[in-house]
Amino acid sequence: MRIFQFVLCVLVTPLLVASARNLSDEYRDWQEARQLQLQSQDEVKNLVVERDLMKTQVEALKSDKFAKERLARRLGYVNPDDAITEVAHATDEPTSGHPHAR
Repeated sequence: MRIFQFVLCVLVTPLLVASARNLSDEYRDWQEARQLQLQSQDEVKNLVVERDLMKTQVEALKSDKFAKERLARRLGYVNPDDAITEVAHATDEPTSGHPHAR
């Protein structure tokens, strides 16, 4: 009877170790999947907020003349009757022979 118990123990021990390892691997995979799910949910929330903001902007562009004007100006468009003026940027080089000029 003792030999039977010993053989049974020798056969069952590797199976228990393999099962415990498999369970550990499955738990790690579950944790990774849960983390990915949480990240995806956060991304979806951010995209919903962005979508709602874009919807608001589209509605403003459809109905608000000033919103269209602001967008056109930001994109560099001008009205045909606008006067265009260019401003030169100051340089670090001296512009005259004056001793205190930079």
